[in-house]
Amino acid sequence: AAYTSKISFQIYNNLVNLLFDKKMEYFDTTPIGQIMNLNTRDIDNVDTNIPGTYLNLFSGIMQILGSFVLISTSNVILIPVIVFILIINGFILKKYLNVSMEFRRLEQISMSPIISNLIEIYNGLLIYRSYKKVSYQESVYKRNVNLMNSVRFHDRLITNFGNFYTELIMSLIIGIAVY
Repeated sequence: AAYTSKISFQIYNNLVNLLFDKKMEYFDTTPIGQIMNLNTRDIDNVDTNIPGTYLNLFSGIMQILGSFVLISTSNVILIPVIVFILIINGFILKKYLNVSMEFRRLEQISMSPIISNLIEIYNGLLIYRSYKKVSYQESVYKRNVNLMNSVRFHDRLITNFGNFYTELIMSLIIGIAVY
């Protein structure tokens, strides 16, 4: 935990220094929601996701090594079959990781308009009410939320597929060893 908080602090300091070095044009052309999303999302990922990811990685490696040792001690002939299955699994998971990273990028891109829209509504609420444009802003907000939810749904679907596929391969390897 101390290591991740140190990384989080360093990332935050680097982000703040980079923002202070930007010219005023950057702030005029970049929506405030995108700036806030980039700053808060990275720190949140470091604080919450990295410790769990390391734990899952360590657990997965131990399960694979344990399965390999168990199978290799019980049936030496299956070692080439297991290596072949793991190589194919590696290629498929590499493709999965590329797709998953793209969905994460799309999720961040789809979150920025929502934050920008909320800030615009907050700053100009009186103007929107006086010109009866609240329903327009509400429709823009709902459209952006629907887009973000669609991206999140597909990201969760891909993540569940990856988890299911990995468990299926491990069960297949253990099933082959038992048979």
